[in-house]
Amino acid sequence: FAVILPDDFILSDNESCLEQMISVYENHNSGVIAVENVPRSDTSKYGILETVPIDKRTCKIESMVEKPDPDNAPSTLAV
Repeated sequence: FAVILPDDFILSDNESCLEQMISVYENHNSGVIAVENVPRSDTSKYGILETVPIDKRTCKIESMVEKPDPDNAPSTLAV
């Protein structure tokens, strides 16, 4: 099943966001969440992920920090 939150619309010219997420799930057999790369100055507006890369477009989530100060944000990947 998929949980689709109404906060953001994700548009793609090719494969939809949901299709991409299904593909990642099928390849890794793990839960999947779509994230957005935001400007560091905006990290205080989002939950920000600390991740470990798996491949070019996939990361393992280690932790999440809610609305961190931009100087302390572990990344710019926002939930």
